[in-house]
Amino acid sequence: MVPFQVIHLISSWLNLILYTLEVALYALYILNFRKDRPIHRWVVFAALISDTICTIGVSANAYSILLLPNTTTYWAGSLIICSNGVSSGIEHAFLTYRIWHLQVFDYPSTLHTRQDYTKLRNTWPLVLLISLTLVHIGLTTASGVLVLTQRSKSREGVICALIGGSLRAATDIIIACMLVYQINKFDTAFASTQTFLRRFTVKVMATGSIAAVLTLLILILLAINNNVAFIPTSFVGRVHSITTLSHLSMRWSKESTLKTMNTMEDIELRIEETTNRSQKGLPP
Repeated sequence: MVPFQVIHLISSWLNLILYTLEVALYALYILNFRKDRPIHRWVVFAALISDTICTIGVSANAYSILLLPNTTTYWAGSLIICSNGVSSGIEHAFLTYRIWHLQVFDYPSTLHTRQDYTKLRNTWPLVLLISLTLVHIGLTTASGVLVLTQRSKSREGVICALIGGSLRAATDIIIACMLVYQINKFDTAFASTQTFLRRFTVKVMATGSIAAVLTLLILILLAINNNVAFIPTSFVGRVHSITTLSHLSMRWSKESTLKTMNTMEDIELRIEETTNRSQKGLPP
């Protein structure tokens, strides 16, 4: 059996590696998308704050286990559980918003106002995903509170963690499937756009699968009462936040879009000028 000290040492290392990656991605996002929508900026900022709190909890827990063996930091464990629930909830809420927003590409040609279109949007995916997100956040938070108040003997806390984790994994899978479904509905004749959609589909399935597999691994280890479950628990929130940042970073920034538009306009002018010269019998 793996020693408890080794488990917490490995957990702190993996968490710090992923947290550093998240901070780097956040910095790149801020630099490349200075004029992005406020809701996107608040989403990534809230996820970073939540993961910072979780990293403090993981580090404090590792410090206590390794250097203060006679001290038990239940508050750190509670921070880890609650922060992971919040981070995953932020990602699920953001991707639910993306699914709802992607339906704009199905805008009916017979409608001419946004109000008319809004009435026809399918609301059941939104209701389903929001309900699952709120429930698993509530159960995860309850688990963290029970760990803090009833210490490690809380059977109710383990049950809340198992149910909340199951719902979180189910939400990951449902969101990935819905995103792929919405993306595959787009019909375009441009090869570059088709390539982008294929890459985006693969990335959506990969990121959703990683988070779901990690959550299922935690559930299995918790069910058999294995202490190794703390390793994926310590960094699963970072995986959710990195997924959110990767989705936002896959877009082109407004500056890059403007440069591309200017380049395309220059090419069109050159083609038009060359065509006019050839029609007049002049060399290109």
